[in-house]
Amino acid sequence: MRVAAGKRNASGRRRRKVLRGICGGYLLALLGVWAVSRLEAEHWWFSNLLLYLPQLLYGIPLLGLLPICLLRKEGYGLLACLAAAALVLGPMMGFHLPRVGAAPQGATLRIMTYNIWQAATGVERTLAVIQKEAPDVLALQETAGGPRGEEFAAALQKLFPGYSFLRASEYLIASRYRILASEMRRLDSRGRRQTLWAQLDGPTGPFNLFVVHLYTAMHGDNVVLTPSDLPDYLGRTASLRLREAYTLVGALADCQGPVVVVGDLNTPPYGLVYSILTRGLRDAFDVGGFAWGFTYPAHVPLLRIDHILVSARWHVRRAWVGGGKGSDHRPVVADLVLPADH
Repeated sequence: MRVAAGKRNASGRRRRKVLRGICGGYLLALLGVWAVSRLEAEHWWFSNLLLYLPQLLYGIPLLGLLPICLLRKEGYGLLACLAAAALVLGPMMGFHLPRVGAAPQGATLRIMTYNIWQAATGVERTLAVIQKEAPDVLALQETAGGPRGEEFAAALQKLFPGYSFLRASEYLIASRYRILASEMRRLDSRGRRQTLWAQLDGPTGPFNLFVVHLYTAMHGDNVVLTPSDLPDYLGRTASLRLREAYTLVGALADCQGPVVVVGDLNTPPYGLVYSILTRGLRDAFDVGGFAWGFTYPAHVPLLRIDHILVSARWHVRRAWVGGGKGSDHRPVVADLVLPADH
């Protein structure tokens, strides 16, 4: 009896040791993924892949490890799992708490960016999402051409009477304030991607608005259907996106006055492309948002790739993500204040 009991205890200790090793190894692997994806970022195709995958996927092993540790009453393994959960939900997924300070004197400007997916879910649904947020300045990407585009533009003008409207390529700006000037600017030599620049006469003076839709890092069909070509594909898209980011930053440097950059940047809030885009700019959701701010895909959002970036003169009151019934993206909305003495 004593021999059998001793064998059972030894076997139990071995299982607990294995479980602790698995949990500890998982935590170390997560730390490695986090470090490689952030430090290497778009420099290497594999770190690029790690960077642009939904970060929630890295928490899937916890669904098995946590219950096992609880059932086995394995304290060290449980601590490793809890640390891993905090790493995934916090730094990896980008959990935020608002960090807004005292607001300066000045009128609030509500700006909204929205990739509307050519109103494919229906013009009425897309308009309902926009109407709910009541923006002072609306910046749209992937607006439809042809009859649907005309229908949408006409309905939007009825929704916001008295606003100034500007349509160019895939972009549309609707503004409570006058549009003083505008220009389409290339982001690459072939003109495949462009940014729409507009100067708006805001409540406390003119400011520059850039509406952007950067090239995507990877399409799902490229990952699933052609995995052998994935390294070359991710290398090409990373190179293209870096060129677009540097070109945009160069255009921003030529601007006089406050700047707002909005759009579907197809870029999570980390990595080299994002760090380039935020040189001299702040992410409004980083300052005034709560939780993760995921915008894509709209029905089950797992990625934060739509952004509102502002120059230092702007004060962010708050920022949030809108509804998901009007597109395959969710909009991002921010209440901004530009001090009168800017």
